[in-house]
Order: sequence, then structure tokens, then C-alpha cells
Amino acid sequence: MRQSIILILLLLSALNIVSQNTTLEGKLIVANPQDIEIVKNELEVYLTSCGPDKMIDVGDDLTFKFENLQPGEYELLFFPNGDTDYLNRKIYIDSGKRIVNFETYYFYNCRYNISENNKTCPKCKKENRVIPVKYGLIISSGNPTDYWPGGCIVFDCQPHWYCKRDKIEF
Repeated sequence: MRQSIILILLLLSALNIVSQNTTLEGKLIVANPQDIEIVKNELEVYLTSCGPDKMIDVGDDLTFKFENLQPGEYELLFFPNGDTDYLNRKIYIDSGKRIVNFETYYFYNCRYNISENNKTCPKCKKENRVIPVKYGLIISSGNPTDYWPGGCIVFDCQPHWYCKRDKIEF
């Protein structure tokens, strides 16, 4: 009898641990202070997964929170489209965590627009080792060292140039 009670208590405890949902608490770091009011008033954050998408507004303190998340992989999207670190938008919710903290830089206006017509490297301040970044499916008979492959997916805000000396996109 005592073993049965212990087994039932262990089973209930395990079910409670498995059924716990996770909260995602996020914070945006707005790169341009002039954009903070726009972000507070207009920005919506979407959390996508295989299930129904969730949407929330950004708070006055530039934070957002999604509650009752099941374990799995999620992606954050920001509207109106701004520039974030695209590699930092995927989030994996582990069943063992109650709270997941997420922080990312957000640029309301594309940070690469300032370099669109200026191929001077921001690090070394030179142009002689700077090549253009090309995106999409590149079918060319040209020399592949004359450009930097930026990837096949084209986003709204991407670097225009690559410095071979400093190995940075800008």
C-alpha cells in the first residue's frame, strides 16, 4: 500500500513537471534612440511555430512576453519589418525551463541603408578589398571572387558589401 502511494505521488509529480508551460520574456535593444517611440507605438511581435501563431505588442519598456508555450522550436517575427539579427530569431523551448529570456537588437530602419552607395569598410576605412554581396540563386560565368555570396534567401534588410581584409559584411 505504501509503495502504491509513493508511486502515485511520483507519477503526479512527473505529470506536473511535464505539463508545465514555459514563458518567453523578450527585450528589444533599439539601436537608434530616435526610433524608440515608433517601436513602442507600432511594433508587433509574432511568435510562429507549427501551431497557431501568437501576437503581442511591445511594451513601453521595449519588452514582450509570451506565456503558456509548449516545448518546441519557435521563430520571432517583427512587424513592421525592421532589421534584427536573423540568426538570433529562432528559439527552442526546452521542457525543463519555466522562463526563457530573449534579447535582440532591433533597427526600425535598415542599418545597411547607409552603406548602400558607399563601399568604404567601416573597420579599416578602405575600399580596395571591398566586393559586393550577391543574394539569391547566382548563375554567372563571372569570377566568384568578384562578389561575396550572401545566401539564397533575400530579406528586406541585408548587407551590400563585404570586406575581404576584415571579413565583415556591411
